[in-house]
Parts: sequence; structure tokens; C-alpha cells
Amino acid sequence: MRNKDRAGSHSTIFAILLGVLIIVQIVLNTYSFAVKKTAYHEDENLSYGLANSYDRPFLYGSSLQVPDNYDIWMTGKDFYDYERTDENTRFRYDNVWSNLSQEVHPPLYYAVIHTISSVFTGKFSWWYAYIVNVICLIVTQIFLFLLASRLCRSRAAGLLVCAFWGFSLAGQSNFIFLRNYGMLTMFMVIYAYLALSLLDSEKPRRRDYIWVCVIAFLGAMTQHFFLVTAFVITLLECLYLFAKRKVKKAFFFGLSALAGVLLSFAAFPATFEHLKSGRIKYSGEPSLKQFHGLFSSIIVKELTGFRYISTEWFIYFWTGLLLLIILSLPLLFLFRNEKWMKRLRQGTVSRIKSIPHRITAVSPGAFILLAASVTLYIVVASTVYYPDFDDGCDRYFFMAEPLLITAAASFIFWIIRKFDPKAVRYALMSVTTATVTALILFQNIRFEPEYLIKAAPKNGTAKNGTEYLFIEWKMGNYIYGGMRPEYYVFKREMSQ
Repeated sequence: MRNKDRAGSHSTIFAILLGVLIIVQIVLNTYSFAVKKTAYHEDENLSYGLANSYDRPFLYGSSLQVPDNYDIWMTGKDFYDYERTDENTRFRYDNVWSNLSQEVHPPLYYAVIHTISSVFTGKFSWWYAYIVNVICLIVTQIFLFLLASRLCRSRAAGLLVCAFWGFSLAGQSNFIFLRNYGMLTMFMVIYAYLALSLLDSEKPRRRDYIWVCVIAFLGAMTQHFFLVTAFVITLLECLYLFAKRKVKKAFFFGLSALAGVLLSFAAFPATFEHLKSGRIKYSGEPSLKQFHGLFSSIIVKELTGFRYISTEWFIYFWTGLLLLIILSLPLLFLFRNEKWMKRLRQGTVSRIKSIPHRITAVSPGAFILLAASVTLYIVVASTVYYPDFDDGCDRYFFMAEPLLITAAASFIFWIIRKFDPKAVRYALMSVTTATVTALILFQNIRFEPEYLIKAAPKNGTAKNGTEYLFIEWKMGNYIYGGMRPEYYVFKREMSQ
């Protein structure tokens, strides 16, 4: 009874600590959103346009990347109607589906924004989308805590993972950027938790498979890159279960995930068209070989604060290791009959044979998450043209970064558990906590979140008392077309 009471007491303490952590993160994000963020990304306007526009999903063209209104004067009403609903367009989900079929995203997130906008007919507020992100942050952190605690076998580790992710530049950007990526991260973390919970479960319940199906459906209806990461998690877990001769569990898990994806295709058939290569026209050709360094620098920057990692050191390391092996071969042959060489050979063979046991001791789930994250990185870096987005490419990695952090934590805490006595383990955990704290402070001092945009002075008035009016000379979809807008700028001095 005492052990149960103690376990319950510990659970309550960690629940309170997690709640406090989430509240602090929400407060900081809200301050950044409400006070520090003074301008918005064009895609944030597009979130509302795709959700609510009835006449056309794109202001500058009738369809994706087909600008056709160079010679049309657009009034304030065009912009007003683009991001709001009225009595005739409220709760028109058929229109949301139609708009998104012409874009490159599934419609779930935009249907949520449309629902809120329909409740507040004729009104507009950036807070509609931000509140959705706050809810996604709360749910994400709860399931990330459960996932990391399971994989690391430590609730303290789960709390540390949530702190690192939530306070990182990536975590902040994820939830102050008013697009579907906060919702995507939420469904990805939930899916990973459900999948790895099934991996450890001796007797899965029917409702476990139902939840896998539901989350697979919702994730696939949120963003198409969900399919990549979820596919790798599902495939590797099924292969592992087959290897363990748990065929029934593998079959039902795979079937549940597949059913959710197929339901999403049935609910939004435009997915087939969206997944065709070449739908998005970039100003250049995507290239993993050419831009992998820039893509990796985004992840490194937003999780550590270091901007670049030189690949030369990796080349030097592997080259040196290869030379060492080559130079050692004659010596190994020369001393092959010596007793110490025989012991070395036997010990090496023994260690190699024990690798599978050591891997499973870490947790197969950590390797699955790592493989899923790496696969997403390769797919994104191979299909997205970096110069058109610059560091804005970070959005495509948001959903994998908490999984990557969890996998890394799993390896670290596996190493810590190998040490005795307990005092040493506590010391190592303290060092790990201090390192995480230092990384959080370092990156937040050096940089600000990518989508914490500070462009225009408040109310359009510069500090020196000059008021500016910008008129854009429209050039169509200039971002994807590789062009930039031209502006006429008028200014007038304000009376002091």
C-alpha cells in the first residue's frame, strides 16, 4: 500500500510540474505573439484566406501559382472578404474543401479556422488561429511527456524533454506560426506515443487500434508530410513485431494505420493530385546534395543555437578511422597467434554478438523515432528548394524535432542507467539538466524564433514621426516564382 501511495504521490508531483511548465511556455509564447510579434508571414494570411475566402482561394491568382489579375484594381473589400465569413459563407465546409483542393495542404486545420470564423461572423482576429495553437501546444506536451517518460523510463527525463522542446526556438516558432504545423506536431507526437505504447503492450485493446486509426486519419488530413513520418514508424514497428513473432499485433496495427490513411484519401480525394511531383513550381531544382548543409543548419540552430556544423570534421574523422584500420591490418596478422591478440579477438567477437541485445536494451522505439526523423529530413531536403524559403523551411521539420529530442534523451538516459552507485546517476542527470538549460539560454540569447516577425512599426508610424504608405506593384506569386515585389512608397511628416 505504501508503494502505491508513494507512486501516486510522485505521479501527482510530476503532473503539477508538467502543468506549471506548460503554463510558463504558454505565457512566454503569448507575450511573444501579442507584444513582440508586430507583423505576420504571408502564409499566415493565407491560413485565413484558404479557410474563409469564397470567391477565390488566392488573391493574386485563380489557382495555385497561376497569377491572372495583374490588371485588376483590388479594393479594401476584396481583402476584407478574403479573410472573413459573412452570413452567406459561414459554415461552408464544401468551400473549404474546394479551396484546399487547389492548394497543397489537406483541409482539417483550415476547417477549424473556418468554424471559429463562422462563429464570429464578419470579424477577424489573429487570436483565432493562435488559440488553436495553444490547445495544440498543451496536448503535444502532455503526450510528449508520456512518450519520453516511457522511452527513457524516467518521468524526470520526460519533463526535461518537454522543457527543451517547448523553450527551444523550434518549439516556440511551431506555436506562434499561425499555420497547420502546430496541429501537425500534435498529431505526430500522439501517433508516435500510440504506436510505441502498442509496441510494449502485451495485450492491446480494441480501442488502442481504433485510436491509431483515428489519429492516422486526422494527421493525414492536416499535412501531407505526416504520411512520411507515420509510414516509417508503422513499417519499422511492424517489422520488429514480425521479428518477435507477434504477427497478430503487427497485422492489426498496420491495418489500423492503413485504414486511417485510406479514410483520409476518401474524405479528401485531392490528396492524390497533391502528392504528384512537380505540383509546386520553385525558382530552382531541389537538391539534397547541394542544400543538405543548409537544411541541417536550420535544425541545429533551432535546437542548440549553433548556426553551422562543418561537415569537414566528419570527413576527417571517418578518413582517419579508415586509415587506422588499414594500417592495423598488417599488425593484426603479424601478432595473430599471441595470447593477448587471441583475447582481443574473442572479446571483439563477443561484443559484436552482443550488439542486438544492447540495441534492444536502449529501446527499439528510440531507433524507430530516429529513423522516422532522418527519413523526413531526407524527403524534405530532396523535395523543397531551400532558397525559396530560406530558414522558413524549418516548418517542415517541426513535427520530427520532438521525436528526435526524445530519441536522443532515450540514448542519454540509457547510458546514465549504466552507472553505479545512485549518486553518480544523480550527478550525471544534473549535468544533463544543466546542459539542456545552457542550450535553451544560449539559443534564445543568440536568436529569436523564425516566425517572431518584427517588420512594421506599430500603427504604421515610424519612431521619427514619419508615416509611410506602401503600395505593392503586383507580380503574381513572387515567392514561389523566384521574384520579389516592387513598391511605391509615399511618406509624410507627422506634426509633432
